[in-house]
Amino acid sequence: MFCDNCGNVVADTAVVCDRCGKPLKKSYNTNAHIIPAEELRNQPVYEYVPVQEQVKAEETYSQCMDSNIKLKTNYAWWKLLFLSIVTLFIYPAIMCEQRAQDLNIAASRYDGKRTKSPLLKAFLMPFTLGIYHFVYEHKYASRLGTELNRRGIKYNLCPGHYWLLCVLLGFTVVCPIIYSHKLCKATNHINKHFNEHGV
Repeated sequence: MFCDNCGNVVADTAVVCDRCGKPLKKSYNTNAHIIPAEELRNQPVYEYVPVQEQVKAEETYSQCMDSNIKLKTNYAWWKLLFLSIVTLFIYPAIMCEQRAQDLNIAASRYDGKRTKSPLLKAFLMPFTLGIYHFVYEHKYASRLGTELNRRGIKYNLCPGHYWLLCVLLGFTVVCPIIYSHKLCKATNHINKHFNEHGV
């Protein structure tokens, strides 16, 4: 065990520290295994997820498995563009909502997170001066990229793509379309893998 005062390593049976002479507090776990710092650096870091979120994720996954739901694998940027015009921009809201739900079904059991509804993003944008939109899209791209990596799918998507293609180069017509294509393709890859292998 260690001395609380100077950090010196002392025998488990010691009463005082042999370096500083301070009385030692008895450790409740004298058989604890000390992990070297090198091993700790190589350990995976787990993010704390509230129990309530984990329960929701488990329920979503169970409902999906019980009803044998197959996730859509035919999202496409051209469909989004065409149906946006035809439906006066109602279809993008429906499609974004569906993609968020698909990601929750595919990933929530593993990461314990839930991507919020894009309709909530639209509602909160005016109150946050548009900042929530950027936060939402950053987190969404990050979660998609993490899920692609976890499933071993060799397709690259990260928040950097959003910031480059939609924010910095958003004034062009082509770059946001490229990003939309990447989102659709990433979602299709994850959904296909989920349909074939589950979580």
